[in-house]
Amino acid sequence: MQNEQPVEHAPTSALAELIPALLARLVSVGPEAVDAEIVAAQRQVCEAVGLDRVTLFQLQADGQSLASTHTWPLDPPEPTVRSSDLPFLSAMLFRREVIHFNSRNDLPEEARRDRDWIANINGPVSNVTIPLVVGDRVFGAVAFSMLSRERTFELTLVEQFRVIAGVFAGTIVRTRLWLELQSNSEHVNLAVDAAKLGLWSWDAEGRMWALPRTRELLGFGADESVVYEQFLTRLHEEDRARVKGAMMRAIEGRGEYCEEYRIPQADGSVRWVLSHGRCCKDKTGRNYEVVGVLQDITETRQTIDRLANALEEIRLLRDRLQNENMYLQEEAKQYHGQIIGRSTAIREVLRQVEQVAASPTTVLIQGETGTGKELVAQAIHDASRRKDRPMIKVNCAAIPAALMESEFFGREKGAYTGALSRQPGRFELADGSTIFLDEVGEIPLELQAKLLRVLQERKFERLGSPRPVSVDVRIIAATNRDLQAEVRAGRFRQDLYYRLSVFPITVPPLRERVDDIPLLASAFLREFGATLGRQFTGIARSSMDAAMGYPWPGNVRELRNVVERAAIAATGTRVRLEPPATIATGSSKSMMLEDVEKAHILQVLQDRGWRIRGTGGAAEALGLKPTTLESRMKKLGIRRAR
Repeated sequence: MQNEQPVEHAPTSALAELIPALLARLVSVGPEAVDAEIVAAQRQVCEAVGLDRVTLFQLQADGQSLASTHTWPLDPPEPTVRSSDLPFLSAMLFRREVIHFNSRNDLPEEARRDRDWIANINGPVSNVTIPLVVGDRVFGAVAFSMLSRERTFELTLVEQFRVIAGVFAGTIVRTRLWLELQSNSEHVNLAVDAAKLGLWSWDAEGRMWALPRTRELLGFGADESVVYEQFLTRLHEEDRARVKGAMMRAIEGRGEYCEEYRIPQADGSVRWVLSHGRCCKDKTGRNYEVVGVLQDITETRQTIDRLANALEEIRLLRDRLQNENMYLQEEAKQYHGQIIGRSTAIREVLRQVEQVAASPTTVLIQGETGTGKELVAQAIHDASRRKDRPMIKVNCAAIPAALMESEFFGREKGAYTGALSRQPGRFELADGSTIFLDEVGEIPLELQAKLLRVLQERKFERLGSPRPVSVDVRIIAATNRDLQAEVRAGRFRQDLYYRLSVFPITVPPLRERVDDIPLLASAFLREFGATLGRQFTGIARSSMDAAMGYPWPGNVRELRNVVERAAIAATGTRVRLEPPATIATGSSKSMMLEDVEKAHILQVLQDRGWRIRGTGGAAEALGLKPTTLESRMKKLGIRRAR
C-alpha cells in the first residue's frame, strides 16, 4: 500500500529535532498534566510536519472499538471506530502492523468496505496509523492524517512517527501506573514489570530501594545490596558527576529529578536509561526521599541516532550533487563538440581511444597546444564505464601553486587563513569518475609526490586534516611539454612520469592532418552560423586552399578562431578564410614552426596593443588561456620593447 516517492528532507529534519524535546517533556510530566501535554505534543507534530490531524485512540472495554482520547485540532471530534466499520484495517492493527496509505486508492480491493466508510465520514485521504502495544497486547493507536489533500509519507517519516507513538505509549502506561500506585502497590509492581519499567527510591542517608527490573537495568545481582555510592560506580564515568549533582539538588529543595545516563555493559556496549523522580515530604515539609521510575531508552536513542546519521548522509549527498551540478554548468559553457576528422593520423588516435576506454588504465595525452587533447580525454571518458558521472577537469597551469593542493585535495574549515568553510577537492568530486589533469607538467615538484600517492594508493588527505580519504578515480593527464626532457632537467619526477604514461596517446598537430582542415572548418562555420543567427553556404575554394597550405602553429584552436573571425566579417553567405600567413607583409619569412608561431603571436599582440587578458585581449584572439600565452611568450623570448 506504499508508493516510493522522493524524500521530503525538511519535515523529517524538523521532526528529528523535535523528538528529543517531546521525549524529555512527556517522560517528566506528572499524571495531572499528562493529557494537556499529549495534546500540546500533537499540535507541535502537526506544525512541524504539516499534518492536518494527529489522534490518539485507546481500546475500549469491549475490546472491539477505539475511542479518541487525545486529538489535535480539538474540533471536529473523531468518531469512535468499531472493528466492524474497518474490518480489514482493524485486523492489521490487532496484528500490530502499521497502517500506511498515501491515497485511499492505495487500499486493496479487500479493503473496499474500509475505504467507503472512511469516505462517508470525510476521513483521512492520506494516513499513517501506529499501534500502541504493551507486552503482546494492542491497547490503542496513534493516527497521523491528512484530511485536505493527499500526501506521500516517506519511510523516514513513518519511522519517526513510530518513535513518537512509542513516547505516547510509554507516557500513557506510566501515567496509568502512577495512578494504580496510589491505590494498589502490588498491582503497580506487576504492571511496571510488564511495561519494562523499574521503580526505585533514595533517601538523604544514601539508602536505596529497587525493584528487580531496576536492579537488572543498573547491573545489580538479585541478592546484591544497592548502595548509592555503589550505584554511581555503575554509571558511565562522564555521567557520574552530573547525575549526583541532579540527585542532590532534588533532595535539597528542587523536588524533581530527571536525567538520562549510560550504563556500560560487559560486551562493551552501553545501555541508555531515563530516570525520573520526585521528592516525598515529611510533616514539616522537608524533602526526605526521592521516589522514581527507570526506563530503558536504548532503542529510542539508537533510532534517533540512526535518523540523525541518515539526515547527515542525505545532507552530504545533497551537497555533493550541488557541487557536481555547479561544475557541470561551468563545463557546459566550455564544451565545443566532438572529435572531427577522417585522416589516417586522427583515425589512429580514435583507435587508441577505443582500445583504452573500457579499462581503468591511466592515460597520458601528448600534443602541441590547440590540438584537442581535452576532447580526446572526454572521448575516453564517454566510452568508459564511468560515463554516467561527469569528468572533472583541472587546468594545472591556471591554478596558483599556493592553492593547487587545496584545489586538488580539498580543505577543512580553518586549514589556513581565509578558509571559512570545508570545501571538497577535485579528486573528491571525481570519486567514481575520471579526472582530467590538463597541463600536468605545470604541477610543482612538492605536489607531485602527493599526486603519486593518489595514483599508487588511491588515498589523500584534505588540507588541515590527518584522516586519509579513499577515492576510486581514473586519471587522464595531458601536456604539450616533453616530459622526458622535464625529467632529465629535474623538473618532473621520474616515478610520476612512469605512472602517468602507462598508455600514451599523441594527438597529431593540424599540419599532419591537412585532409581534416575542410571538415573542421565546415563544422566550425555551422557552429558560428547558429550562434550568429546566420546561414552560410560554404567557404570559398581559394581561401580553403590557402588554409590547407598554412602550417597552423596554433593548431585546431587557431583554425577555429580564424573561422569565427571570418564568419563575423562575412558580408554574404560564402565565407573567406584569411590565415595569418596570407595577410602578413610580402617580405620573406622563415617557415620554421617556432618562427611562424612567434611571428603570429607578435602580430596579434601588436594588433591588441600588447593587452593579453580580458575581452578583446591577445589570449582571447589566439584561443589560449592567458597563463598559457604568457608561458609561450616566455619560451619564445617575446618581450614588449620599452
